[in-house]
Formats: sequence, structure tokens, C-alpha cells
Amino acid sequence: MKYYIQILSTKSPDSSPAFIIHFDSQRYLFNCSEGTQRLINENKIHLGKIKNLFFTRSIWENIGGLPGMVLTLADSGTKEFGVHGPRNLLKCFVGSRNFLQRSQVNFKVHEFLSSDEKYVDENLSIIPVPIYPTKVSNDANISSPTIESPLDTDNIVDSISSFKRKISVIDNQYNSYHLNRKILKSMFSGKEVGTLKTSKIYKNDKIIPYTSLTEIQNDENCDGDNDDDDFNLDDYRDVRIKQPRTPDYSLCYICQSHKVPGKFNPKKAKELGVPPGKQFGLLAKGECVTTPDGNIVRPEQVKEPDKVSSIFIVVDCPSLDHIPSLISQNRLKNESVKQYTKNIIHILGDPEILRNDQYKAWMNEFSDNCNHIIACRDYCSNHINFLSNSYMQYKLNQVDTESFPLLYFNNEVKNTFSDDNQLPKNIISACNNLQIHIEPTEHLDYSKVKENFNLNNIPEKISEKLKNNADAIHTLKSSINQWRQEHPFLSYPSSTDLEIVTLGTGSALPSKYRNVSSTIILSKRNGHILLDAGEGTLGQICRHFGLNKTMKEILPEIRMIFVSHIHADHHLGLMNILSKMASLERTIDHPLYIIAPEKFNIWLEEYNNIQDIGLNRFIKVVPSYLLFRKYVNAYAKYDEMLDYLNMKNIETVPVMHVKGACAIVFDYKDCSLENDTTIKPIRLAYSGDCRPNREFIRAGMNADVLIHESTFESELEYEAIKKFHCTINEACTVGRCMRVKFLLLTHFSQRYPKVPLFPVFKSSDYNSNLLYSHIFDALPTTPYVHYGAKGNFNHSSDNTKVSTVSSTTTTASTTPSLSPSNSVSVLTPASSSQSLFLNDETKAKSCSCSPILTSQPRPLMLIPTEAGLSSFQLIPSIKGTISDIEKMLKSLPEDPNYKMKIGMAVDHFHLRVGYDENCMEWITEAMRILIPDDEEDEEEEISSSSSEKKKLEKSSRCKENYNKTCKGNSKRNESKKGKYLSAKRNSNSQSDSLKSVDATLVESESDTQNHERPTPADGPIHNKRIKF
Repeated sequence: MKYYIQILSTKSPDSSPAFIIHFDSQRYLFNCSEGTQRLINENKIHLGKIKNLFFTRSIWENIGGLPGMVLTLADSGTKEFGVHGPRNLLKCFVGSRNFLQRSQVNFKVHEFLSSDEKYVDENLSIIPVPIYPTKVSNDANISSPTIESPLDTDNIVDSISSFKRKISVIDNQYNSYHLNRKILKSMFSGKEVGTLKTSKIYKNDKIIPYTSLTEIQNDENCDGDNDDDDFNLDDYRDVRIKQPRTPDYSLCYICQSHKVPGKFNPKKAKELGVPPGKQFGLLAKGECVTTPDGNIVRPEQVKEPDKVSSIFIVVDCPSLDHIPSLISQNRLKNESVKQYTKNIIHILGDPEILRNDQYKAWMNEFSDNCNHIIACRDYCSNHINFLSNSYMQYKLNQVDTESFPLLYFNNEVKNTFSDDNQLPKNIISACNNLQIHIEPTEHLDYSKVKENFNLNNIPEKISEKLKNNADAIHTLKSSINQWRQEHPFLSYPSSTDLEIVTLGTGSALPSKYRNVSSTIILSKRNGHILLDAGEGTLGQICRHFGLNKTMKEILPEIRMIFVSHIHADHHLGLMNILSKMASLERTIDHPLYIIAPEKFNIWLEEYNNIQDIGLNRFIKVVPSYLLFRKYVNAYAKYDEMLDYLNMKNIETVPVMHVKGACAIVFDYKDCSLENDTTIKPIRLAYSGDCRPNREFIRAGMNADVLIHESTFESELEYEAIKKFHCTINEACTVGRCMRVKFLLLTHFSQRYPKVPLFPVFKSSDYNSNLLYSHIFDALPTTPYVHYGAKGNFNHSSDNTKVSTVSSTTTTASTTPSLSPSNSVSVLTPASSSQSLFLNDETKAKSCSCSPILTSQPRPLMLIPTEAGLSSFQLIPSIKGTISDIEKMLKSLPEDPNYKMKIGMAVDHFHLRVGYDENCMEWITEAMRILIPDDEEDEEEEISSSSSEKKKLEKSSRCKENYNKTCKGNSKRNESKKGKYLSAKRNSNSQSDSLKSVDATLVESESDTQNHERPTPADGPIHNKRIKF
């Protein structure tokens, strides 16, 4: 048997200690902080074998990556897995019921309450050892959680009291496991199919069920399980469940694999008179045999002694207050435990713990050959975890140090062990990818440890890339620097104090090169704003600004956070940010406004019961719908919020994506520089995830900056419509209709490992006929959607999102019927009564019904690409929106020099609004040249995920309706080069209006010098320019 421990991460600004135990049959993950999944991708570790997860604490610092990991494991085909840890884990999952659900998965949760329990399976025996701070007396505090008054509603300022629709509260403080178990069972209702059948929980040598599978013995007066069939999870999505409070405690683990049977010794067998052959085999199997002399030989007489595997211990000691509880645990005092323990992983929350005499004395109680691996911030370097992204940033930094600053890191360890001779001799710092081999031989393996990012030791591959493009880099860098010297920032007329930093620009799940969605808007005059906060956002902030500046200048000055919708890739990083803010002693005098969907407050309330995130001290939650144009006057403290944020308007706009999804537009009163007396109002619009939306265009008309999602490349319009996202072409159309000055494209599908095709945009005039483009009115009808009952759908990635748009019908009886062969169709009165027509005015009207998916999928029908809609075909609400937009356009002064500047975002892209946009063409060219690596690497990245390849193949089959042509080359198979021709133009009646937004792919002037990147349908192509 072979198994080993691999350290995934240590304590750093963007990670917390986590490690994996590798066995042939499965893998065990200990702790899963934000960024763990991204690190697993970075290190090319296969996720499929992870079946069991163990946690030392239930705070977000340890479990922040768990929801995303669960969704990824489920979507990758894992049918079952177990989660084990301290109490509150079950409540964490129950609180996530509005965005975390996979009905095909068998999911078990067990909360360890004492060291009398034990986890056992085919590979390991794991004993939990709870330890508590000195203020918590004993296990009784865990067994008897605090029950609050049912009348205490925990109202927070501008949260529940501000809701136009009251949120009901269910008091679940008594017998809480009864309801929590049913909710979890509804979220994960898969059957037990394999590995977990061998997993057992023992208490005092008796098998007990998992916490999530039955009521604990302390629960009394339970109704039993007879009503499970009648249980409906949807009844609990719109209510807050008030849970009992449980004191925080930490779990240590004593882990040991099973005994290794001794090998059969044929020499001893012969000495005892056993003839070789069949009887040898019987003895090897453990059976007794009789020799020709009549003697009975037992197996233990001819086998080597069984090998007792060594023990490794995981110690999580958060503070000095936990030390007395730790050293007093009887399980850890056991002499056999001390004798066989060869490795101890110390997860320390405070560096002072290693200076504590009691702790050092306890460490020295173990044998001299025991390895002590320390995971603590002062004893581990602040190295960069995500090397792929950092090297990409380094290459871009060679062109523009302002827009692509180097990330903060420090490879030096602050404290060393050599200064203290009282520490054990075998004490080392934990580092990423360190392997601790247990069987068959014990040793430490550093061969997989990657060299830290170091400016003085850049990999040869990166240096070669820069050398090969030295002339282009010099030209671009000189052009940018020359323009900035000729136009100093402080004296440039349009310079503002507004800065945009894209912290995460990927969709669905984090990758090596892109984190999930998050953008921060910086303003010294007005405070900072965070637009979405996907997993790992706090780590991205710390890497961009440095830990010291983050804690002193960035987090304290964030005044508003906008969560566009409740998808995991847009909000899972928020808890870490809020908990850090709470630790900074922020008060209501300096509040934080959180604008989010109504159900988001339910999650905040329920998690605040587990860990203090400042909800009752400085957070003001405003549901998104209160800032709709029709409802904003009902929000009594709207003016107070505007004054605090120094804005004159904030408007949210419901968009086509999922229920509650919104875009946002806000107008700053003044964003002038500190010494500038000119008042400079700025309008900024952010789309979140959505389809193109006319109401959003109206709200954001003439915006200075539009940050818009562009999940897919333009040729994948089919995929974009089906998954309620936008293509690059569609995002540009929205920008031109909105008449924005600068469009920043973000939220790219992870099918593009680094960036999609690079657009270089030519100047073009706006044409109001674009408002009738088909992109605003295309709606998939698969899967089939109908109304009449309650329903709500969870999701994970951009590949599985479902919209819940209000039902409307068209009033135009003249709308032509269209066949599916036209690739797109408008739903007509001839369709069934349950048909949907896209209505941009999808505000929270008095619609009590939500869509429900049937098991029978319907064909995807979309509007033909050759034709948009004429005005007589539109429903009245859309006509009104278009009329409003046209009036706004007429009121705007004509600008013959108008040109919409466009940029494509990468992580850690830093933009000064009103200034850096003028360098965007050079910046885009730098990204086009430097980001793609050689073709072989790109192919390896794309082929690394078989499931992604299947999706791409499916997409290519769907593209047959788009009439794309590929310009062949007689030597294509030899050179692996190809060309795209233009997308088919719209009909002659619309060609003039859509001319400015149809993408034409042309061969780059430096074509022969650029490597090619494979695409789903057409094979390898050049990194082309797109002319608009």
C-alpha cells in the first residue's frame, strides 16, 4: 500500500492551509479555503478521486471554497462524497440552499462532537479531538447550543426593516437537526452507490449514522421521517431559518492507516515441514494446514509480523487560548499515539503559539524522529500561489507598468526556527506541493515543489517569449510612454480620480489564468465600490494592493458592494471580505451598503449566526428591487444612501439571466482630482450576467464607462442565447446603443484559457436601428418552461444557467411563424399558451409564479440572424423603452468625433478612468501579442478537460445554422493555419444599421509571426484582429 500527504497551500493573503491525502482508491481533502480549487487546477491534481472532505473549523477561512468545490465535483460526475468537521457545517449548507443544489449527488455531513467518535473506511481511521478556547468550558457547550428568544428578529439597520416585502422567519432553534436534515436531503438526494458504503462513523465502538442522515439522540419530540415525501424545499427558499448558536471550536485529527499484513515466509514454512505448492497458498491466505507428519501449522508461524502504520496528527490551534485544552486531551496523551506518530501538521492561527513554553514542551513529548510541519503566516513565505497568472501579468508589465502592476509577494520567511533551541529538531515550514510519504517508506519529498515567482529568475520560456517580441514590446511601450508624457495625468482635461481594477474576469469557476467575477471601483473622493465578489476576491485584492494597504486603505473605504445575482461565481468571496471588515472594528458610523437580490439577505443572516460578519454592526442591506425605477421612491432612505456615496442616482435594472438578476447604473456627483476645481460627474454601468437588454441601455445612456459581460466569442451566439449570456459582438452592440465612451469587456468563459479573440475596433457612428436588432429578442425554449407552480433553479456555471423570466405574450398577430431550421424564432400566438417572448421589462411585477422545468426538452428556436423585429411586432412595453431611448439620443448633442473605446479585461488590469482609455489600442495589441503562448501549450490546456471538449464539440455541431465559411488553405494540414471569413451580413434592409457591429475577421499583418489557437469548430486559427 502506498499513500502520502500533499500540502496544497499554506497561510498567505490568498490561501489558508489545506492538504490532500492520496490513496489509490480515493483522496481526502483537509480544509478547503477560497482558492483551493484554483490551486488544484494549477497543480493538475485530478478532482474526481476526492470523496471525503475533513475540516478543522467551520469558519469561512476554512470552508470558503467548499460550495464551489461541491458544485465542481458534482458537475464532474462525482455521485457521492462526505463532509466531516465541527458543528455548524450542516447549518452552512442549509444556509446555501438558494444557490447550492445537486439532486443527483449523495451527500453526507457528519459533525464530530467528541473524541469518542471515529471515522473508519477501507484506508484510514481518523479520530477527531475537539479543542476549545479557555472561555469555553467543556463539550457541554457544544451539546447544548445557545437558544435565543423567538421574538428576537435580529433586525439590522436598512436590512429587514427596509424590505418592502417582509421575509418570514422560521424558529428552528429546538430540534434543529430535524429540519436541517430534510433540507439537506432535498438539496442532495442521490443514492449511495460506491465508496461511501465503506465509510463508517463509530462512537464508543458502536456504529452511529451520519449527522445528516438521522436525528441525533439529544433531539426529542421529533415528528420522524414519515413526512419526507411531502417535504418541499421550495417552501424554505424565501424564508429565514433561525438556528441555535453554537460556540466555535477547533478539531484536531489523529489519522492512521490500517495494519499492513506481514508477508508469507516460505523459508519458515519449509522448516516446519510444509511442502511447497497448494499448502503454501493456503497459509498465505491465512488458513491453517497439516503437514505430512501430522503437525498443524498456523499462518502466524510462517508470516512476518504485521506492520503497524505510523500515525500523523493534524493540529489546528487558532490562538494561545486553545493551548490548555490541546495539551490536556487524553487522546493526545496516549503513549502508543506518541510512539507511532511520525508527522504532525501544525495549523497555527497566531505566531506566538510557537513561542509558548507549554506548546513547545508538548511538541517535545513526541519522538525525536517526528516531523513537525508548521503552517503559520510568519513561518511561511508570502509567495505567489498562482504562478500561471503571475507570469502572464509579468509579461504585460513589460509593456505598461501602470495598467499591469506586478503583484505583491515576499519569498522571505519572517521568522525562522533556528533561533529557538527549545523547538524539536525536525521542524520545517510547510510549502506548496511538499509531499509527506507515509507508506511504503517514510520520507519528505520536495521534488514537486515549484520554484517561487522571482523577478531575478524568470523561466526561460517566458524570457524567450519576451525576446522574440522585443521589437513589438519596445514600440508599444514607447508609444504609451510618449503619449503619457505629452499628456500628463494631472493636467489632462478628462482625468478623474476613478480607477477600475478587474480582480476576476472569468466565469463559472476559477482557472489558472482567471479568477471568477469581481471588479473594484476606487475613488479617494467618493469611497470604493465592489461589483460582485467571486471566490478568492479578498486574495486578489491583497495581491494587487499589498496586505498592508488592503487592511488600512482598501477594505475600510469600501462603501458599497453590488451583487448582481445569486450565482456562486459572483458572491462566494463576500464572506471573507465581511469577516475581515468586522475584525477591523468597523461601525455604523461608516456603514457598508450591500445591494443584492432579496434572497441574498437570507444567506447573510443565517451565516452571521455561525460567524460574526458585522451584519448587526455596520452593514446595510438593500434589496435590488428597491432601486428599480418604479420602486425607488418607496425606499425611504434612498437620499441618505446617495449622500453617503456622493451620488445623484443609483438604478438597478432586472435582466434576463436568473431570477433576481440585475444590472446597475450609478452616477457620481463629482470624480475630479484632488486639486481640480472642475466638477466631473461620471456615469458607470455594470451588466452583471445577462442577455442584451434595452431597459439597461435606457438607464445607462451616455455612460462614461460600461463594464459588460462577454462570455462567448461572437460565433457562439447559439450558446450565448441558450445560457443567457452575451457574445463579444452583442456586448459591443449594447455599448453602441448606450453611446458609452468606454466599454470594458469581462466575464469570459473558461473555455478560453487566457483570452478569447482580440478585437481591434474601428471608429463607427451610432445608428438607432440597432435597437431593433434580433439580439434583444431571442429566447431559447429549451428546456421547456411552463408556469403555474412554485419553482426555483440552482446553477453552477455559465453552462447550466436557467432563466426565470416573467411570462408575457406578444400582441402582434402579424408575427410570422418561423421554423426551427431558421435557427432562431420569435414565439408567436400560434405557439402554446405557455410560450415566452423576451421582454426587457422583466421587473419584479406581481408574478406569483416561477418557471418549472419539465423532463421533456424542446428544440432551441431563435430569431433568424438575417432579420430583426420591426416596430409593429414589438409588445407595448418594449416600444416604450425604445421610444425613451430615441428621445434621449435626440437630446444628446451631436459629436462627429464620437468613438467608443473598447478594452478586454484580464485579472489585475488597472485603469484610470478618463485617461488610460486613450492607450487602449496599444494595450490591446500588447495583450494580443504576449498572452497566447505556443500552440502546444494552448492545446494542452484545452484538452485537459474532457468534459469541456465535449461541450465544445456540441457547440460546433450547433453552429451549422450560422452559415459560417472558412477560407481554406492548400497547406492547412501542414501548417495548421486557418482563416475565418466574415459572419454573414444581415439582410439588405438592415445592412446599413448593423454594419458597425458585424464582426469581420481578417488576417493580421504579422500573421506569420503569431502562433495559432484551436477553436471548437474550425481547428487552429490565427490570433486575428476583429474589425468593426
